[in-house]
Amino acid sequence: MTDGFVFLDTETTGMEDDARVIDIALVQTSSNGEIEKVYDSLIHGDGSSGGSRLVAIHHITNEMIKNARRFAEVWVEIEPLLRNRIMLLTTNCLTENISTTNLLKLVSNP
Repeated sequence: MTDGFVFLDTETTGMEDDARVIDIALVQTSSNGEIEKVYDSLIHGDGSSGGSRLVAIHHITNEMIKNARRFAEVWVEIEPLLRNRIMLLTTNCLTENISTTNLLKLVSNP
């Protein structure tokens, strides 16, 4: 039995293996769909927003992430929101190859 759901969306610096998450948003709901928590955070990544082509898509600039926290710092806040929840990824996450496995990889290599 789960406590509900977490809907996850990210913005990244691309689709390559070394792409970094630069924004993560979660909506945590109860099992009957009531919103319990909304979370959104910019993430420093490697300090690059992915170049002008990607900035045109996600509208996140290097300046915006310059002072953002590292993924490992954000993970401390996110991880409890995922516990005992069914995680649903947006299509964006799926096309960007962001999965639980990749999230864990990102945590170990912030």
